[in-house]
Amino acid sequence: MRTQMCALGVAAAVFLVGCGGKGSPTTPTPPPPPAPTRTVIAATMSATVTARTDTGIAYTMEIVLTETGGVAANINTLELFFYAGTKLYATAGPLPADAWDGGTRLLANGTRRTKTIIVTDTEPSQITTRTEARVTYTDDKQNTGSVVASANNPQPPAPTKHTLTGTVKAGTSSLRDVKIEIRMGANAGRSTKTDSKGQYRLTDLTWDWFPVRASKTGYTAVEEPLLLSANTTLNFSMKKATTASPQSWAGTPRRVKRLAVTIR
Repeated sequence: MRTQMCALGVAAAVFLVGCGGKGSPTTPTPPPPPAPTRTVIAATMSATVTARTDTGIAYTMEIVLTETGGVAANINTLELFFYAGTKLYATAGPLPADAWDGGTRLLANGTRRTKTIIVTDTEPSQITTRTEARVTYTDDKQNTGSVVASANNPQPPAPTKHTLTGTVKAGTSSLRDVKIEIRMGANAGRSTKTDSKGQYRLTDLTWDWFPVRASKTGYTAVEEPLLLSANTTLNFSMKKATTASPQSWAGTPRRVKRLAVTIR
């Protein structure tokens, strides 16, 4: 009887071990993954559309931000930089907050894009080759940073030809033999003179922005800016010469320009 009880005790002990008793091995619980420490943002820009319009050169684009670090962020600023080759030609911005579709909050692992942005150069001495967007932000861990997106600007289709006509007067009198000339841009070197009625005509001119100069001995030269996007009439009024004479725009150095922005 005692032998049977010992046997039962051994069997019970074996059963306990096999069912996870004190002798069974345990699997350690893995530690939680580390919490993200800052936002990770990538920026892309749609290929810029370049178009000639009746108000200038229009660049159309969209910018997209994608967060992959697991930390949300607030978008602070968006500025655009336009390059002709390697040289900075013009800037636009900072753009208003409503340029972003849905607001300036970029969620963790989320995406935020701009509305359609149209930037117009009303005095296009050059057509740019590349646009760069620079975005600054502050994430929910109070880290600040910036990100850049860039896209090449395709050249617009070849411009059509236009005709420039007009009349030159001094007071109410028409002036003949006034030299009308274009000294910069795609039409540089083109010139003509007014006839006996003070009228002039320049044909086969390329779409462009440029100043047109009217000059005649004994009179003060006059220059008028023009964006030639269609057949155009440009009249001049001249006065007898004084000691002062206006400076030619063709020789005036141009600074980096600020361009107008439209959000759609």
